[in-house]
Amino acid sequence: MTYEINHTCYRQVFILPKELVEKHLKLSGALQLKVLLWVFYHQGVLEDLNQIADDLGASPSDVQDALQYWIVNEIIKEVGQTTATNQTTVDTSVAVSVPKDTSLKLKPQKPKHFEVARRMKESPEIAFLMVESQSKFGRNLTEHERSTLTFLVDAYGLSPAVLLMIIEYAVTIDRCNIKYIEKTAIDWSNNDIHTVEQAEEFLTKMEQSRIEWDTVCRTFGLDKRKPSKQEEIYVTRWFNDWRFGHDMLKEAYDQCVNNTGKVSFPYINKVLDQWHSVGYKKPDDIDLSVKPVKTKAKYSAKKLSEDMAPSYSIEDIENSL
Repeated sequence: MTYEINHTCYRQVFILPKELVEKHLKLSGALQLKVLLWVFYHQGVLEDLNQIADDLGASPSDVQDALQYWIVNEIIKEVGQTTATNQTTVDTSVAVSVPKDTSLKLKPQKPKHFEVARRMKESPEIAFLMVESQSKFGRNLTEHERSTLTFLVDAYGLSPAVLLMIIEYAVTIDRCNIKYIEKTAIDWSNNDIHTVEQAEEFLTKMEQSRIEWDTVCRTFGLDKRKPSKQEEIYVTRWFNDWRFGHDMLKEAYDQCVNNTGKVSFPYINKVLDQWHSVGYKKPDDIDLSVKPVKTKAKYSAKKLSEDMAPSYSIEDIENSL
């Protein structure tokens, strides 16, 4: 059996944003969608929560919770409050693009335990997220962990599938704690990583960077630690831009230590830059007759005496006289 729209219903219409279908149709619950449809149908004006609660057959508190989802995701914005209880004026204009005002942005609130239970009942995806997360954690989730995972889905628009990928990665690197998972998930959302494909690409890059840094630490004899921003830039350049391997890094490290007595990333970078510019790819290519990179040396006694010597000749002056 096939289905089609009865086009006579187009006699009276109202506009909805594309983002509703592209991003929120799967993530939002039934009441959240009903609240949004009600607000758009009433031309973006909501003055009394009791009115919409009566129309939808829901409690004012549930309507407020559903409304909060759209406020957090900036489909609806709060523009003022009246003095009466539970009365709010909202603006749902989608025709004009307004710059975000972070000073007025409401801070998302994590759901209570009963709200998490309701969302699990409304969304099979969230329920599946909780079950799979428990399996990956190897224990039952705490109330705080359930609340945080639900919060990341509803407030930041991350799909349960993407969150499970973050959890799986956290387990791999032995950082399976909710604080790390929450921070990583928010970073991904801020960097517009919302799909499984985007997450797979990003995780591949993260894993490659981790392997490269581990190689550098082993080669340079460093204690395993997190690299600095500048060190990350160096390592990415050596492996990805210049395509050097472990053996060339070891040669540059040896030259650095032999000439400076310590490990210096800037010095090693200069050595590798010099080798890259002449086309060295492997240790056998290196011409040992080429002088190593020079560093800013301190003045020697000889150099100091030469620099302090007078620029005139006593003998020349006597001859002139």
